[in-house]
Amino acid sequence: MKSIKVLWIEDGSRYDLPALAAPLLADERYALNMAEDASAGISRLLAEEYHVVVVDIRIPPGESAEWIALHQKCGVDQAASRLGLHLLYSILRHPAARISVPDGALRWLGPNRIGVFTVEGRAELSGDLEELGIGPYQQKSASLGEDALLVLVQQVLTVSGYREVD
Repeated sequence: MKSIKVLWIEDGSRYDLPALAAPLLADERYALNMAEDASAGISRLLAEEYHVVVVDIRIPPGESAEWIALHQKCGVDQAASRLGLHLLYSILRHPAARISVPDGALRWLGPNRIGVFTVEGRAELSGDLEELGIGPYQQKSASLGEDALLVLVQQVLTVSGYREVD
């Protein structure tokens, strides 16, 4: 029975990284949903609670006018705009968030349910991750094992104190 709900917010999740999702999809404990941009990520988070949320730092804005405007202000491409980082500030309701989520929404979501899976090095993100209270992190690289996403999800579950009910 799929009891652990995971949301992966990753622009390449459908195309260049399906092998990384395979271990989660094959494991009967996990229900994996994907969002390919900031707008879709927020929509999924507002619609459903997840045990684990994995966020890439380089994601496109999607269809939301707010996210498109922020993307245009922050940089000309996904690497420069770092919308995944802005998404993290927003969903964690941090005072420095540039886009707000509706009042009362996402109260279930804390930093202990979030992992970061990105090409940026930890040193580039350490100040923000510390400010947000996010620990689990995995850098993407060509030598990444196929179980890297699964391992990151398991790290988030450990940090969150999640215990499966038999």
